[in-house]
Amino acid sequence: MTPSTRLGRAAVTLLLVFAAASALFDNPWLAVSSLSAAIAAITGGAVAVVAIAGCRERAALVAAAALVGLLVALWVSQEIAVAHSIP
Repeated sequence: MTPSTRLGRAAVTLLLVFAAASALFDNPWLAVSSLSAAIAAITGGAVAVVAIAGCRERAALVAAAALVGLLVALWVSQEIAVAHSIP
């Protein structure tokens, strides 16, 4: 089932940007690609939540975009909150 609203299609597009950016983990662009992947996932998740709550979007891909956005947001917040010690 494909998204029927404009916000639903935007959320799925941002999910695909997240997948593409996270696949580009070569050393020179590691920081840029991971940062853009995280931004795309979190933004896609937020757009998906708005599409689900506000526009009554029901597509499974939009729900997946919301779930991925939530998980990436939790991961990024924990990476910022928890200090890493280097042995």
